[in-house]
Amino acid sequence: MMEFKGFSSIENSYRAAYLETLRNQSLTDGLFVVQEKVHGANFSFHLSEGVMRTAKRTSFIDDPKDFYPCDALVEALAPRIRDLAGQVQGKEVAVFGELCGGFYNHADVTPVKNLSPVQRGVCYAPDLQFYAFDVRVDGAYLPVSEANRLFEAVGLFYARTLFSGSLEACLAYPNDFQSLVPQWLGLPPIETNMCEGTIIRPEEPRHQPSGSRVILKNKNDCWKERNKKTPVVESLVAISPQAEHLIGELQALVNENRLANVLSKMGPVTAKDFGRIIGALSRDVMEEFNKDHEQAFADLVKHEQKQAKKRLSTALTSLVKSRIEDAAAGLWP
Repeated sequence: MMEFKGFSSIENSYRAAYLETLRNQSLTDGLFVVQEKVHGANFSFHLSEGVMRTAKRTSFIDDPKDFYPCDALVEALAPRIRDLAGQVQGKEVAVFGELCGGFYNHADVTPVKNLSPVQRGVCYAPDLQFYAFDVRVDGAYLPVSEANRLFEAVGLFYARTLFSGSLEACLAYPNDFQSLVPQWLGLPPIETNMCEGTIIRPEEPRHQPSGSRVILKNKNDCWKERNKKTPVVESLVAISPQAEHLIGELQALVNENRLANVLSKMGPVTAKDFGRIIGALSRDVMEEFNKDHEQAFADLVKHEQKQAKKRLSTALTSLVKSRIEDAAAGLWP
């Protein structure tokens, strides 16, 4: 039986402590590349011993009809994926990318009937598209240039390299340009169609001693999963300034962009999924929070931890309540 192995997690470029760790581990030298980050849903093709399966970020998909649906796209791309797998030496091959599209707000572009967009906010195409960006062979990711060569060879739409240089130069590359995806697909431009941001990674894959892959997302201010200013909070219980600070850090991570990304990993939802959405969003917030504040939170006294969890729960519930009806109707994100 094929074992599911998902895509590497991607760190936010605003995490100064993470960047400093990479520098201390000598992982910031050499050539890095910049690619457009697409606002969609992580999607992948997995091949082993002639068997092909598709997957979302967290698991295999039993039937692509149940994921957006994308069964027609999978059927169309399957021969190209198999062709690519045949060009590499490996028992297990995975092709990762982003499922995007389903909506294009332009008078000269005919909408596709009975199709819900994967995400709103950035227009990519009227139909569903697979935006390939990585190839993994027997557990090892290929260099960016090698993956791109394979995508070109088999005719897969993929993430072009926009810039290459030092990590510092890549971090300085603009992350607020008009999306280039429609242009690459031959579609007429939309005046206000800003991209989500950029992906920054080394040309040759690198890993930290922990095994974590070196790869960054540099989202612009419109799409960051962290509020720019820490919200002002009021407490009915006496807590320390450090506790107030950490509660503010937690609340800053609860926003619509993060909820939209969590929903993209889940597929279609209904009002009955309220609790499941809250749980998934809470885990996502805590995972990001713990990267920089896990020990500081553990050092709080028990009643301060309880107060922090209570405030987080209130923020999560309020956000999900405000969006679940639109999400269930396919009107958001």
